[in-house]
Amino acid sequence: MDLAIAVREIEPEIHFIEDLCYVAKLTRCHVEIALREIGLCPGQDQFLDALRIDATKRLGEVADELNIRASTASKITNRLVDRGFAKRVSMPGDLRKIGLALTSEGSKAQRAVRDIWQTLETEIFSELSLAETDEIREGLCLMDRRLKERLRRLR
Repeated sequence: MDLAIAVREIEPEIHFIEDLCYVAKLTRCHVEIALREIGLCPGQDQFLDALRIDATKRLGEVADELNIRASTASKITNRLVDRGFAKRVSMPGDLRKIGLALTSEGSKAQRAVRDIWQTLETEIFSELSLAETDEIREGLCLMDRRLKERLRRLR
């Protein structure tokens, strides 16, 4: 984190946000490069991961789960449906409501996404001890909870 460390030396009051943004950006860049190889764009990976082949989810449920706006979820849905990875289906009990389900092609894409994530995780964490990995995961879980709570209040 040369850049973030350099910034901290100049402006010591900037701490974790700079580092979090930098690490998130680097991580997302690695994922984006790998996704390009299978023809997916950033965001589509998490969306595919949220869907199931045997269960239907409403668009709003997926948007809430991923902490994205419904309009963003709608755009991603259109792209995934066009590619044959997802399908719109009537919700049981209320045929006026439309849900999303993974197709068999979508299931293959989901598996490819999970393989990419696993490969990157292995590459990134292979030189760390289990204790170091656990410490990072605990810190990320804490940040996740706090940021989600704050985001809910702001929206």
